[in-house]
Amino acid sequence: MLSAMILAAGRGRRLAPITDKTPKPLLEVDGKTLIDHHLDALIEAGITHVVVNVAHLSDQIVKHLRSVNPGSIEVVISEEPPDALETGGGILQALDKIKSDPFLVLNGDVLPESHTG
Repeated sequence: MLSAMILAAGRGRRLAPITDKTPKPLLEVDGKTLIDHHLDALIEAGITHVVVNVAHLSDQIVKHLRSVNPGSIEVVISEEPPDALETGGGILQALDKIKSDPFLVLNGDVLPESHTG
């Protein structure tokens, strides 16, 4: 079983003021949130376990993930402190939640190529 991690803790300062109230992974592209595009791509690739790290507006991301219930993929949350740990720190903090070695790492604010139409 191969695991994945979606990096979703960033503040999205370059997209402010949009990201002042909505975290980047919850921004919509083609009627679907970025994080949902990622989950769909991971499911299509056969991934059954994903860790999502969160910090900025984490409550919104957690609520969204609980509401979509992707079913065939287990989603585990890795909560960061309010001042995000950056990429390496976020991965390091989540290592105990990741179930495979190696594992995939995806940036939560980048649309997967398979979903670019």
